[in-house]
Amino acid sequence: MQAKELIRKKREGLEHNPKELATLVDTFLKGELKDYQMAAWLMAVFFKGLSAAEMHTLLQLMWKSGSTLPRRHRNDYWIDKHSTGGQGDKTSIILVPLVTAVLRRLFGPHCARIPMVSGRGLGRTGGTLDKLESVPGFRTDLTLDEAMALLENNDFFMMAQTADFVPADRLLYSLRDATATVDSIPLMACSILSKKLAENVDGLVLDAKLGCGAHLANPEDGRKVARLLVDLARGAGVDTVAIFSRMDEPLGYKVGNHLELEECADFLSGTRRERGLREVVLNLAGLMVMLASRRKLSLQEAIVECEKELEECVCMDVFRQMFESQGGNWHLFEQNRGILRSEMKFYVAKSPYPGYLQSINASEVGQLINELGGGRNAKEDSIDPFVGIEFERKVGDRIEKGQSIATVYYRKLEQEKLIEHRLTNAFTISSSAIAQSPWVLGMVE
Repeated sequence: MQAKELIRKKREGLEHNPKELATLVDTFLKGELKDYQMAAWLMAVFFKGLSAAEMHTLLQLMWKSGSTLPRRHRNDYWIDKHSTGGQGDKTSIILVPLVTAVLRRLFGPHCARIPMVSGRGLGRTGGTLDKLESVPGFRTDLTLDEAMALLENNDFFMMAQTADFVPADRLLYSLRDATATVDSIPLMACSILSKKLAENVDGLVLDAKLGCGAHLANPEDGRKVARLLVDLARGAGVDTVAIFSRMDEPLGYKVGNHLELEECADFLSGTRRERGLREVVLNLAGLMVMLASRRKLSLQEAIVECEKELEECVCMDVFRQMFESQGGNWHLFEQNRGILRSEMKFYVAKSPYPGYLQSINASEVGQLINELGGGRNAKEDSIDPFVGIEFERKVGDRIEKGQSIATVYYRKLEQEKLIEHRLTNAFTISSSAIAQSPWVLGMVE
């Protein structure tokens, strides 16, 4: 069947058979199917969707389109985590050392491993790789051989997608980004899981963000994606669970690449732990430990083990190892804390009257970071790692007139009016106290 017939078939809402989908993916990878033809098919999928059978087939074709992580045996347990992203979502950087330390203590070294292929930020959503690269010298462009050596020695790695790792996803995502079809739920699910299945994991924990700062603005779409991801991953033989967590306000005290990495260090060392970040981290870490125990531990038992680790702060050694083993200079990063606060311009947002901080609009915060140069609108854009916002108050806190709510770090004087505008829209102050909402809103088990 010719390409235009396949496009027409999907445009009319008809279902492809596995052979037709295989032809689409294979000819696209070979360059025989042109970008404009695949773009037309993606748009047809955006409007007509994919059946469960089509998604299962497309997922298999994508994750098997290139190299996968080799498994010599199945004695150890491989597990990863994925978040649908948001403002201040730095949990992966905390989870790798925390979960590694817990699993080593409970089951011994090399019994469980965390292979983590992460992404970069785009638009108002930050990326794990960009945050990691705030540490001078840290390498995310590992070869698969280098990644496997780290996994063997350290029980984890954090790297970018290579050219031969799920190439179908890399090429399709570029087209989806260019054609405004990124929000297609079936395509999104296949994209996310293709990389996780190519990691050859046994278990997967998902964090689906809900709220104005989430990638999908409609909360029901966020819930739909989580349920779909769990069903597809389990159908592929991966033990998978998901939580729903809030993204109506930024997670943690800091937003911005360098600042968020500071908060990760402060969190693990016990210097400062924001309530929401602690709640989300413990639930995700608990789920990862529960799955890695092959469900011998309950979720509550696993969370208790993670709380013990945080109390003792032992995982800070693993945290530093995470950077140093991939070329990062953590000592120099710590020195750069002073550079950020001495060389950057800063704007202090103060409360115009007394009351309680009712809301911090995560979408406005993310957009501000992006407009100040802390995010990117295209993959080739550069990022200023020192741009960011540090919150002195979070939702529910009492605040007096003239008291500081947040400090914004930026580069250019002419950006001050933009900052004022965005923060006016971001902060709402109420005269009466408000109840603090839970951060974890539910689970798909």
